[in-house]
Amino acid sequence: MKDRVQYGLTAINHFIDKTITFDSGYSIYIRRILQLLSLLAAVGVTALLLFKILHFDGWQAKKETIIYSLPLVFLLFVWIAVKIGERATFDSQIFLVDSLVVLLAASRLFALFFHSGHVLFLMYTYATTRHKWYRLLCLPMIGVTAYFKIVYWGDWLTSLIGGIMAAAFILWRNVLLEKFEQLNAAILDAY
Repeated sequence: MKDRVQYGLTAINHFIDKTITFDSGYSIYIRRILQLLSLLAAVGVTALLLFKILHFDGWQAKKETIIYSLPLVFLLFVWIAVKIGERATFDSQIFLVDSLVVLLAASRLFALFFHSGHVLFLMYTYATTRHKWYRLLCLPMIGVTAYFKIVYWGDWLTSLIGGIMAAAFILWRNVLLEKFEQLNAAILDAY
């Protein structure tokens, strides 16, 4: 069974590699469009949420949401735009790990689990994204998150759990990335 699953994932990766990846001009064009749409969504969704917050919520909720939550929404879409430009993003297993992190971080909106979604997302994306501008955008948000979580709310436990989860996902992704790079090196050597 494990061999069949591995064969299926390899076939999917091969299909994606030949149709969507970085080699053809068409795929570069599609990726650029997706990156542009993601950046436009970063601005658009953040602006719509800001309008909603300013129009409906009380001042205390406004202040916390504008400083604490809106930048994370913006960073999510910027991160997606950056990830579209990375070859490893299109590996099905790495895509699964990235998606799982985003879903677990977003699950905090519904209080489903006892971890910090901000810490999980920010630490994971900072550690797994090499794009320097994204990392520079991420650093102040990590500082704001640490301040709000530990100083303002006195909540070190969910931050600790989110950090442990991020470390586990970073390790998992690094193992998958190493396999991905070895496979790509073997494929390039074959040609």
